[in-house]
Amino acid sequence: MVFKVLLNNFSIIPNLGEGNPTGAIAGEIAGGATLLFIVLAIAFARWRWRKSQESIYNVPDEGDPEVLLGQLNRFSLRALQVATNNFSDKNILGRGGSGNVYKGRLADGSLVAVKRLKETRTPGGELQFQTEVEMTSRAVHQNLIRLRGFCMTPKERLLVYPYMANGNVASCLRERPSSQPPLDWPTRKQIALGSARGLSYLHDHCDPKIVHRDVKAANILLNEKFEAVVGNFGWVKLMDYKDTHVRTAVCGTVGHIAPE
Repeated sequence: MVFKVLLNNFSIIPNLGEGNPTGAIAGEIAGGATLLFIVLAIAFARWRWRKSQESIYNVPDEGDPEVLLGQLNRFSLRALQVATNNFSDKNILGRGGSGNVYKGRLADGSLVAVKRLKETRTPGGELQFQTEVEMTSRAVHQNLIRLRGFCMTPKERLLVYPYMANGNVASCLRERPSSQPPLDWPTRKQIALGSARGLSYLHDHCDPKIVHRDVKAANILLNEKFEAVVGNFGWVKLMDYKDTHVRTAVCGTVGHIAPE
């Protein structure tokens, strides 16, 4: 249809050589070049559109009543693909044993961190996903990470968290650019106390009590005010108050574990 319109309107190209054979030839060449340019531009635009549809696509959500908890948002895979530029390597905030974390910007303009879990269809991966959704919904404290929502498809499990402007403690201590001063002692004290408050809430105020099992510098996140937020709840263990002995071996990446 587009080509027919172009051909029908080909006469709008001026006859630069009316009464002049050389001018006529030049006009025809110019008209042909213009038409060729338009055809190539349309073809390129269609190729770009098809390419975008191949990389960003709609996948049906997978329902699971076990993780439909609280007031969590349920994101579509397409929305998270768009937010993270199709999970571009340039958007990676961190790499872990359970998956990569990507920086993303939602349609409303808010920044988020999207955790894309690996091996989610294995029993261990599925358990980690459900545990992290349940625990972050149950434990609500200013020094604990707050889950914004999740995404489930037949092949994908993704968790959406608020974006932490200052990364984590490990990156601030080990990867801080030389152009920036090291963290001062008041800030370090604030981070230590915030982490302790978050863990204390898990151990003493939750029912049943929660043992994190993977506490380390990389899992202590820092917001724009360098306030500590304990994250990564994929390996937590619930402990009933009647239990006197609970196995609390270190899980995930080797780190530190609370003595409780």
